[in-house]
Amino acid sequence: MMVTVDDALRMVLERALPLPVESVPLRDVQGRTLAEEVVADEDVPAFDRSTMDGYAANSGDMVNGETVLAVVEDLFAGELPRRALRRGEAARIMTGAPIPRGADCVVMVEKTRSAGPGHVCVRGRARPMQNLVVRGQFVRKGERLLPPGQVLRPADVSLLAFVGVASPRVYRAAECAVLSTGNELVEPEEKPGPGLIRNSNAYGLSAQCAAAGARIRFLGIGRDEPETLKQLVRQGLESDVLVTTGGASVGEKDLVGRILVEEGVEICFNRVAVKPGKPMWFGTRGRVLVFGLPGNPLSAMVTAELFVLPALRRLAGQTQPEPRIWHVRLGEGPVQALDRRQYLPARLRLDGPECIAQPVLSHGSGDLISIIHADGLVVIPEDREAPRRGDVVEFLPLALEVRSVGLSP
Repeated sequence: MMVTVDDALRMVLERALPLPVESVPLRDVQGRTLAEEVVADEDVPAFDRSTMDGYAANSGDMVNGETVLAVVEDLFAGELPRRALRRGEAARIMTGAPIPRGADCVVMVEKTRSAGPGHVCVRGRARPMQNLVVRGQFVRKGERLLPPGQVLRPADVSLLAFVGVASPRVYRAAECAVLSTGNELVEPEEKPGPGLIRNSNAYGLSAQCAAAGARIRFLGIGRDEPETLKQLVRQGLESDVLVTTGGASVGEKDLVGRILVEEGVEICFNRVAVKPGKPMWFGTRGRVLVFGLPGNPLSAMVTAELFVLPALRRLAGQTQPEPRIWHVRLGEGPVQALDRRQYLPARLRLDGPECIAQPVLSHGSGDLISIIHADGLVVIPEDREAPRRGDVVEFLPLALEVRSVGLSP
């Protein structure tokens, strides 16, 4: 059964159920998805504190010109003041130290000079609240900080530590088994003989899936021999997701689809109206998601971006797993409309305030080099008039940072 891109993605996401929740130490939560709301357990900061090295004092003591104050104690971060300040007194204070009672400002050390033992001379006046933050100025106790579904970035991890969440509850990362098939494949360290090619798909797909937060189970190369291939498929079906490449078409040696059915996989569709990537399987066995991707490198990468990565993001608990889409203007180059949705490798460039997507010369679905020179994919809708130069088109970025123009989504 051949389905549209939209229907295929809908069927995939309907079957990609978020994985169980677990508590994970902070050092391991980067990129994971929160399963609970995080609120502040106390005011931040929890006390009035200095933002400068200098002298804590009462602004009412300072006058124009110079003021001499008695220095009654030294305050360092992590230490509590021993007593309140009286009028005409100051405390030497370091950044992060608590403000003593009786002080309402901190004078930077650069605006002071020694006035003899136990005294400091302050130049000029000072303002109340100068160079300090008060309790709860950043966050109040009980305030919502991070929502469920938040993908944890480094700053989020730091915030969790800051508010005492040592082991946040997050969705389990999916285990994704990757299997390349075909007698023509050799490993990258081998020199291919006549008619052979290196196994690039497994490594590229593993990198794509790992970037989406999955744990990779690398199954190597499955030869076109039914029993051997069946054993590898069975191993892959022990993971949350099985991704195979090659053997997804209808040739004599294309065994993957048949073996998947024999192993109890219910096939949802076996072709997608997309270019590149039409001969693609998707099915399930229980909660296990199974993707049979084409063997051509560009087709495998595009179909993984469109269907596998959204599934991994949904399994990981993300609430918006669909591919990111930008809107840009089409650059030069012939574009032909087809009855299938097309994804063309393109490079971005800035033209004043406009972002232009320039299609990259490609020699078809086996041309891995074209995607290396691209920032992403221009989307050409099916069954419509082909867009022309200057038309606004959809663009699917393939990296967090688009190198050619320095943009990020």
